[in-house]
Amino acid sequence: MFRRGLVPPGPAARFGWNGLLYLAGLKSRAAMQRIGYATYAGLTVELLVPLMKDLWKEALEPILSGPMVERLTEHRAAGDCVVLLTASPAFVAHPARDALGLDGVEGTRMAVGDDGRLTGEPASPPLEGREKAKRAAHWAERRGVTAAECVAYTDSIVDLPLLDWVGTPVAVGPDTELAEVARARGWEVVRHAPRGLSRGESSAP
Repeated sequence: MFRRGLVPPGPAARFGWNGLLYLAGLKSRAAMQRIGYATYAGLTVELLVPLMKDLWKEALEPILSGPMVERLTEHRAAGDCVVLLTASPAFVAHPARDALGLDGVEGTRMAVGDDGRLTGEPASPPLEGREKAKRAAHWAERRGVTAAECVAYTDSIVDLPLLDWVGTPVAVGPDTELAEVARARGWEVVRHAPRGLSRGESSAP
């Protein structure tokens, strides 16, 4: 979007600068989310959907985590229901459904103005934390499985309610806080590695 000029230079620079602050621990996750959502203001979903498909192919698919692609393949081979739940806008995540053969994808719903353009604000709470755990429970109920039978993967302490809910929680490339919790509770931790290489470093109780 930045490269194609859909986001003006000012917001693009602000997003990049604040991204650096976030990585340095000087900007909160919530603040970074608000800035990210705001970059879509004035655009339409109809415009963004094909762009996100191109973005997936050009920038995201080539850098997918090798260990997680392997896990996904194993789940699909076992006949498991595999769903992606993300705090990113739904239209950002949808290309993953077909590309990865997922059973479902859900993301944060974005508000649309009377003119049919995105306002840059979420229409509901970001799909993370307790909201993500609720949606996981909804999918489990639909499929007739219990929480104990579910597996969840996440990299953020924000999603601790989801990890607490499932029977098999897995921390993937975790942030510092989640790494500490995973270590204390004996949860498996998976480290990312490029596709085509080994599973990457994994620790388990």
